[in-house]
Amino acid sequence: MINLGNHGWGIREMIIYLCIFAVILIFVAISINSLYKRIETDNQETKQNEPIVVEPEKKTPVEETQTEQPRAVDYVYYQDLEAKVYNATYAYLQKNPTEIGAGILKIDADTLVNLGFMDPLYNDIKNSKCTGYSNVYVQEGDTDYTVKSYVRCDNYVSEGY
Repeated sequence: MINLGNHGWGIREMIIYLCIFAVILIFVAISINSLYKRIETDNQETKQNEPIVVEPEKKTPVEETQTEQPRAVDYVYYQDLEAKVYNATYAYLQKNPTEIGAGILKIDADTLVNLGFMDPLYNDIKNSKCTGYSNVYVQEGDTDYTVKSYVRCDNYVSEGY
């Protein structure tokens, strides 16, 4: 072998430098790998801890009534409404006697409300207005009225309405 003296590297120095370089390279690779793992776990934790914002659905009143569960009908309440229209109709006829002849007179619930014979009609949970009317029947030559009252609400309709 040729002795270079102080002018070059020997095989021994080259192996030492390569070992040091390999140790540094392994250390850097492990550091980069742990950095990527830490970033990945931080992202997963952030996704789990983020509050989920859900925009409320905007519904029209028609859609709400279609999607709601049907509620039980309180028949007694609606029969009381029919009686309310019936009594208001009789009070109206006593104050304003009408000659019908042999026919039928239809008196609307809104007319009775406007004339002050009764309050407006609402459904059993008081969130929707109801409609109604009374048919007044008189036989020819008879002086007594026969009144039949009907009510229509969002979940109830009188028979014959």
